[in-house]
Amino acid sequence: MNLYRMEISFWKHKSKQAGKAQLYCRITMDGERAEIGSTGLTIYTDHWDGERISDHDPEAFFKNEQLDIMRNQLRAIFNDFFRKKEKITPAKIKRAYLGQTVNITLLSAFAMYLKDSAGDEERNLKEASLEVYDNVRKKLTTFLIEEKALDLLV
Repeated sequence: MNLYRMEISFWKHKSKQAGKAQLYCRITMDGERAEIGSTGLTIYTDHWDGERISDHDPEAFFKNEQLDIMRNQLRAIFNDFFRKKEKITPAKIKRAYLGQTVNITLLSAFAMYLKDSAGDEERNLKEASLEVYDNVRKKLTTFLIEEKALDLLV
């Protein structure tokens, strides 16, 4: 059984406003990193201890709550992938967090490929080639129906 460990870290990035900084987020797994990006929080540089915003900031409770929410959302995505026994990478977690995951079935990807191939003037495919591609699509469809896997994702 593979053990996965994801680290979530926040760091401050110098802001254009004097004495202030933006907080950014990064996730790390097995030496691989993905920058999630800005948290949208601006703080005074001396109010950051590396993990939390100190109580010197009047909005510390709210801002720390926002960081905790972000941590929990990233952990939830990680746990969902783990439960589904999917391959987990920082980049995949980032895409899911940013809402960039698109579930495309194998058949719809094949259909997009056929449409693109037929319309590509540089390839200049003959009608016979397109028929061969369509025959492969039909065989793939039959196979997926037999395996009850029409919803198989790319």
